Amino acid sequence: MVSISVLLPTLNEGQNIEKVIREVRSVLPGSEIVVIDGLSTDRTVEIAKSLGARIILEKQKGKGVAIKRAFNEVDSDLILMIDADLTYPVKEMPHFIELLKEYDVIMGSRFKGRFEEGSMPFINGIGNRIICLWASALFLKSVSDICTGMWGFRKKAYKSIVISAQTFELECNMFAQAVKKGLKIIEVPITYSRRGGESKVRLIDGVKDCVLLLKERFKP
Repeated sequence: MVSISVLLPTLNEGQNIEKVIREVRSVLPGSEIVVIDGLSTDRTVEIAKSLGARIILEKQKGKGVAIKRAFNEVDSDLILMIDADLTYPVKEMPHFIELLKEYDVIMGSRFKGRFEEGSMPFINGIGNRIICLWASALFLKSVSDICTGMWGFRKKAYKSIVISAQTFELECNMFAQAVKKGLKIIEVPITYSRRGGESKVRLIDGVKDCVLLLKERFKP
């Protein structure tokens, strides 16, 4: 029996977490749900715990720090990672699981799929495309949506990826590591919905993405 864990990094997602967990349970009923929480001040942890999720409390700030810890502490055959803000299609998770029979890393591409109206500000879309062009040129590997918040990994992949990112550079870090380690990667079209709550991503995060990619490219 293949073991599956679904990682949900959270910070004050109290208004969304219940719906996300219930959706995951409906499409992957046998999976472990792991909430990695960065010291939320709302009811995120309380709600997740009441729904049977495994809770990892991370005192250091940053999505990168949270996922690094999860990769170290989780030991499932397959891992799916998804943002807990209702923007990504949980219903596509079984498709990701099927693809992980053949691929090491799955990336959900919003740009190969479609955007719900109002789901991404114009400037964010431009920024993402610039980062993708930068990453594609540096690593000689075409990528259409490097900042996606929906991923799938085989165990050999997530256990080999070295995470140095602290915050939202995480996705660029994972892509760079996957390419450098010769992992088999595929992008899958997904639909991106309007989020519940305020986005935590800022312009400076795009600059950090580009810097991290450059460092990863020339790091031994």
